[in-house]
Amino acid sequence: MWSNAFDLRLRFGVVADIVARLADVARALLGDDDVKVFWDKTFVKPPASEGTRESVWHQDFPYNPIDRRGMLTIWVALEDVPAESGALRFVPRSHHLGPLGRLDLVSQDYELDDILRSDDFDLVGDAVTVPLLAGDATAHDALTLHGAGPTSRTGLGARGQSSSCPGARATSAGPIRTRPSTRLASCPSSVSTIPGSRSPAADQSRTIRSDQ
Repeated sequence: MWSNAFDLRLRFGVVADIVARLADVARALLGDDDVKVFWDKTFVKPPASEGTRESVWHQDFPYNPIDRRGMLTIWVALEDVPAESGALRFVPRSHHLGPLGRLDLVSQDYELDDILRSDDFDLVGDAVTVPLLAGDATAHDALTLHGAGPTSRTGLGARGQSSSCPGARATSAGPIRTRPSTRLASCPSSVSTIPGSRSPAADQSRTIRSDQ
């Protein structure tokens, strides 16, 4: 099963530095002068031989008590994550569909046909899988439909770190019961932002290569 550790930036300075850099990436992609850090999560996904299932299709937005759109999740690979190790997969342009509601992410399996209406497929692109090398990252809007494929039974699982950053105007829309350390906190800039002007991350998930 998954092993998650939340909000390590509040305990370890090296993680706080990484999250601050990711907040700069979020600023550039969202075109916002400031962002807040909703949480950071460091996790291990063991291979299927240890009972791990695939991450079913879902949006992040319905599971987070944020009062508006515009939250970005940045997922950093801590080791190589090829397709057979459960690489992330995305449905391009699915953010245009708006919130699709909550699903049972633990005990149910879903195909896209179970989530989307037939006319939804006219608005979205074909699902894409994004293998990553250690140090690479993806960034996606909280309304982007995504998941992760199953790990091979003999191969390694995946290790990664993700940070979710809503815009500065976002506020909490409800209690966070399972993660008492999580809080909306402003993240001051520590390094220069990525060059370029407004770049809508939601139009398609973005891949950030470690050699860029």
